[in-house]
Amino acid sequence: MGYGAGAVRGLLDGQSGVMVTFQPPELTFSPLAEAINKVRTVPADSVFMQVARSLGISFGDEVTP
Repeated sequence: MGYGAGAVRGLLDGQSGVMVTFQPPELTFSPLAEAINKVRTVPADSVFMQVARSLGISFGDEVTP
């Protein structure tokens, strides 16, 4: 089941103020307050940043001539 389907399931179950999370092997719901209560960082040289840049996503740190 995808995240979108999980979100619809949550709405139909009366859930609000939550986000769909993957807790293998299940999709579950986590309160938004828990999801946003801390800063999560990604190293600038990580593969995730390289993939994002290759897709044309800009993080405002590129120098343009």
